Amino acid sequence: MIPYPLSTSSNCGDPMYYSFDCDTTTGQVSFKAPSGTYRVSGIDPNKQKFFIQVKGGRSLRLNQSLPFNLTSPRNSSSNVSSKITNDVEIAWDPPLEPICNLTADCLDWQHSSCKSASDGKRRCFCTVSFRWMAQT
Repeated sequence: MIPYPLSTSSNCGDPMYYSFDCDTTTGQVSFKAPSGTYRVSGIDPNKQKFFIQVKGGRSLRLNQSLPFNLTSPRNSSSNVSSKITNDVEIAWDPPLEPICNLTADCLDWQHSSCKSASDGKRRCFCTVSFRWMAQT
């Protein structure tokens, strides 16, 4: 199971998190990165983290424009080399508010309305006294 906002296609989850494939035959999930595709060994939606396996000297490189951050092992360049199989922990940033065209598009998010956002899109923003929290 892939928790929101992670996505296995452009029409599910949040499009910014479309970096996963799922083999429907085996149920195996993979993470797609610029340096290759990696087997996902676990997902922790409560901590907004997932684990991938990096093996045999492969170097992991993350797309800096996507909402994923390498958290383990610590490496400021976002590159990891491994001689053996290692699980690498990657965290994801919380998603932005949902995209909308009309306030009616925000009905699934109580106490919100459709307004223009700084990124040029319209999003469901919370009304006064409420704040956006993505559900997992």
